[in-house]
Order: sequence, then C-alpha cells, then structure tokens
Amino acid sequence: MLINLDGVSKAFGNYDVLRDISFGVPKGSFTILVGPSGCGKSTLLRMIAGIEDPTGGTISIAGRVVNDVEPKHRDIAMVFQNYALYPHMTVAQNMGFSLTMRATPKAEIAAAVARAADILGLTPLLDRKPSELSGGQRQRVAMGRAIVREPVAFLFDEPLSNLDAQLRGQMRAEIRALHRRLGATSIYVTHDQVEAMTMADQIVVLRAGRIEQIGAPLDLYDRPANSFVASFIGSPGMNLLRARATSDGALVVTGLDTPWTLPRPARLAPDQPVLLGVRPQHMVLTDAPDAPEIIVDSVEQMGAEQSIVARAGDQTVSLVVRDRRVITPGDRLRVTLEPEGLHLFDPDTGMRLAQDIWG
Repeated sequence: MLINLDGVSKAFGNYDVLRDISFGVPKGSFTILVGPSGCGKSTLLRMIAGIEDPTGGTISIAGRVVNDVEPKHRDIAMVFQNYALYPHMTVAQNMGFSLTMRATPKAEIAAAVARAADILGLTPLLDRKPSELSGGQRQRVAMGRAIVREPVAFLFDEPLSNLDAQLRGQMRAEIRALHRRLGATSIYVTHDQVEAMTMADQIVVLRAGRIEQIGAPLDLYDRPANSFVASFIGSPGMNLLRARATSDGALVVTGLDTPWTLPRPARLAPDQPVLLGVRPQHMVLTDAPDAPEIIVDSVEQMGAEQSIVARAGDQTVSLVVRDRRVITPGDRLRVTLEPEGLHLFDPDTGMRLAQDIWG
C-alpha cells in the first residue's frame, strides 16, 4: 500500500471525531472517502496531509511513518474546496508557486507549468488572473498547481462542491481521465455518493467517525454490509421495509392491506423480524390484480425514467420506473418486488443477514 492508516483516531477535547480508522490506499488507485456531513472525512484527509495531527494510530506514506513529518515533506499535493488561488497572481504564477518557493530554476518552472497547462487545457489562460476565470477553470488551475509538483499522491477535499450540477459532471470525468493519464494515487473526499460511485476504484464509507464498509463501488451497491450503507449508496437509496418471517414459510412486509409475500430464507426463524432491503429499480409496476397497492405521494419526470415516492401502508417507498404512463400524486399503483434484488438486515443492529438460500 502506498498510503496506510492503522488505528488512526482524532479527538478535539472530549469529542472523538475519528475512531480506529484502518485502511490502505494501493499505488495508482483512486480512493474516495464518502459519508454524510460531520462524519470526519475531511479531518481524515487533513491528517493524511499533515494539517491535523492524529490523536492515536499511525499514518504511513511509501512505507514511512509520517505522524511527525511536516506537510511540505510528505510529498503530497492537496486540492481544496475553495481553490485557494492567489488573486494577484496569473494562472502561470499560481501553478508554479510551490516550485518558486523551492527556488526551482525559472526554466524548469516554465516547463512544468507548460506541461500541466497542456494536460488541463489551460495554455490560452496562463496570463489571466483568477478573477477572469470561470469556476471550472479555477478548479483546473488548482489541479495544475498540484500536478507541477509531481507528488507521490493527490488529495482532493470536496473539489467540485462549488460548481453547478452540469459542470460537476464534466469535471468528474476530467479528474478521472487526468488520474488515468498521470497514473497517480488519489484520495478524494465527497459527501456525494454519485461522485463516489462514478469515480472510485475503492470507496471508504464513513459514519460518525467510524468506517462502515470498504470496497469497490459495485461491491458496496450489490452487497452492502449494513442498512446504513444500503440506504446511503445508490440514488435513490435502498428502501428498507419492516418485514416478518411467518410460520408457514413466507416473508411478509408489514403494514399493508395486501402484503408483499415472498419465499422465506431458510435461515430465518418463524416470526423473526427483519428489514427487507429493495432498490427502487427492483420495485416493478404490474397489472396483476392480487399485487399490493401503493399510493403515490410525488413524481419526478427524469426523461427516460420516473422517480416516484409513495406510501406502502404505513411505510414510505421510492421507485424508479421506465414507464411513460402518466402518474400523478394520489394514484394507486400495483407493485411487485424482484426477488434477485432483495436484501435482509437485522432491525436492531442494521447488519446484513445471510440470505443465499430462499424458500
């Protein structure tokens, strides 16, 4: 592992921000730290950068423990949320500033800036000031300033949060393409799970200062370790429905006049309560007269799809359907659940239950 964290913790006074964080970042990988606001992901990135000191545990970069190493000696480059550009400097001066501070010869600085500008499409903008640039162009300059240093790793702290939705999508693709072109090692912080799913080789899901799950995007999507990851990864998140195993070999979703009745996993005991997880894409509209009904609360037209929020008895569900029929609030829809898309969780602990044997 190029970067390794072993039992890392961070406390501010009596408040534990991070507890027992351990994971590795392979060389050349794109690792994303994702989680809700306040989960500690930016603090963790700042500790890797050396801006914050860990309370416990060790941080290693290229096999060297760096807990007591100053940021400038860690051979990493950080791209901040607010770009942190000097307003009185040109693009070229901003990009070459770190090399200027190292007393690098001017010819070497100019060559490094020219290479980075060519990669990022900034060559025509080198003489402009930050105030003359768009948000996306400023973000490219911030990345260019990191590239010219040729660091062992890049750290990104929510770099796209100040951009509009369309530009965020464009910049996601550009950062990923840049990562592949440079063969760089990157750690990227975001609260946006769509960014995490579309950009990462490895995702570290954090909640309340702890790691909930680590894995490739599709591993987290297909086999979430617990109900939090299930509801956080995916857009919309997974539906979590109260259900109960019956004595006659069925699994019944509660709170419905006509309940969803499914084959019961053999490992569930009769009358055992569970959370039944089902992705919105695995709730399918049907005309079958014996299928349970849901009542539509809201509909969002997405073009090829419709995103629906509805009431299933006393529970709320989300559906994503590829159906061009006109659906409006108050409509009653009959829905079936696709068995291959179902997940089971313990209602008390939230942990995933073994479910490989149905019926």
